[in-house]
Amino acid sequence: SSGINAEWPLRPGTEKLTDVPVLKTTLTKAGKGYVSFKDKESRDTAQEILKQDYETEVSTKSTTKLYPKLKVCDIDSAKYLTEDDTGIGKQRLVKAILSKNTDMANLVRDKQLMFEVIFIQQEEMGLASAIVKVDPKIRQLIISNGRKLHIDMGVAHVKDQFHLTQCFTCQKFGHKTNSDHCELKDSGSYVCLYCGEDHRSKECKVKRNRKHHKCTNCASSSFNVYRVNAKGHTTTSPDCPCVKKETLSLITRTSGLDPKNFPHLKTVNLSKITYH
Repeated sequence: SSGINAEWPLRPGTEKLTDVPVLKTTLTKAGKGYVSFKDKESRDTAQEILKQDYETEVSTKSTTKLYPKLKVCDIDSAKYLTEDDTGIGKQRLVKAILSKNTDMANLVRDKQLMFEVIFIQQEEMGLASAIVKVDPKIRQLIISNGRKLHIDMGVAHVKDQFHLTQCFTCQKFGHKTNSDHCELKDSGSYVCLYCGEDHRSKECKVKRNRKHHKCTNCASSSFNVYRVNAKGHTTTSPDCPCVKKETLSLITRTSGLDPKNFPHLKTVNLSKITYH
């Protein structure tokens, strides 16, 4: 991705880029605006527009594409979910999947393509699910087979899995709880993921009452359309515009994935947003 560093107020600056595709905008504590673009052409176009009014600086950062992650559902928890940390359950599951799916086995064993079980988690009714990291070619093979894998004496359904990095102290994305990047670390303050007030999320008295939920990320957004729709969902809700935006950003960094194939994650048209 390519970026421009500039000494300019973020909102007026980005309003000038309504016809330029922007990946992400960030305002640093030092007062600089940072704008990321998908290619050099978009970056150079933006620089020509912004340099008329602002002092700009161009930087280029290469990013390593991530492997796609998949969720394999409806597997036997008694057989694959072990209490120890030896990885025996994971190894057993990989062996079971490859023995029943020969096309995939050929890609993994002969071409040494990525297929790794990251972890297995308990689900309802004695079932479990597994999160696996795969090569894009293996993901495409699973999709062409109807998003199904043969395991044991049945079929497991498979879907894409997107794990966002989010801090559950401040609720912001891009860092984990207790990270040095958290503004609230060691402060004794918290932001509730349900109502946005200053208390631990597990202590929230309205966690089961959706009409009192309020997403703090939407409420503090620079986009007015996000702010006016902050009520009625949490900071982790799949329907949250901020969650959708972060998920789309993750998709762009994942090998073999195209944001166009995930229309349900489409967020608001940023070029039509009113700033206040």
